[in-house]
Amino acid sequence: MVRTGPGTADARRGEKSGHCSIGPLMRKRFVWLVALAGLVWLYLRRGVRRPQPVVQIPPAGDPAAELRRKLEETKKRGEGPADHLAAPEPETQSEPEPAPPEPSARVVSEELDAKRRELHERARSAADEMRRSSSD
Repeated sequence: MVRTGPGTADARRGEKSGHCSIGPLMRKRFVWLVALAGLVWLYLRRGVRRPQPVVQIPPAGDPAAELRRKLEETKKRGEGPADHLAAPEPETQSEPEPAPPEPSARVVSEELDAKRRELHERARSAADEMRRSSSD
């Protein structure tokens, strides 16, 4: 009988033994992984909500009959067909008219206009200068 296990002379000479030290450990881990995946699948399958059955809505009545009923109600109230089109009465309460602008407001407005014109002139000159430099 020839011994060929780990630690024997054959194993020390570089010959492989028939024993694999990784196989059983990997097989255990693979079984645990498959079992865990199965549990997750069962949990997710259990948690899926099933669609609820649609409740039948009773069919609506005849639309023409409903319109006739509404027409009879408005006739009983005494409203004519054009009453809802009449212009609403104007409100009696009105906002006070704004006071005329003070003279100082005109001065401020003129100053703003002057600044605005100056800014536009500077912007135009800068744009013209950029156009000239890009065309060169």
